[in-house]
Amino acid sequence: MICNGKETLAAIQNKTIRRRYLEEQERDYGLVSCFRGFDGVMTKIQDLLDQPDLKAETKMKSARLIKDKCDLPGFMIRFIEKWPESFGRAVD
Repeated sequence: MICNGKETLAAIQNKTIRRRYLEEQERDYGLVSCFRGFDGVMTKIQDLLDQPDLKAETKMKSARLIKDKCDLPGFMIRFIEKWPESFGRAVD
């Protein structure tokens, strides 16, 4: 992982497991780079470290992900309408 202030970019190496949410964050938002082996990992990390505007770019990408994926009003409406059953599901 590359820590960049409050934002964190990830370079993930895993030979066998592919996670749909990571693939989406890689494909649609450019926040994660997934590798099946070690080939390319160090090059990607160096490319990220060489970007002068990495922090600002990552912040914009993160904001877009949150805007696209987080629906707090919708969550609260569903949570209240289905109370008390929703409580057990909301904390899982």
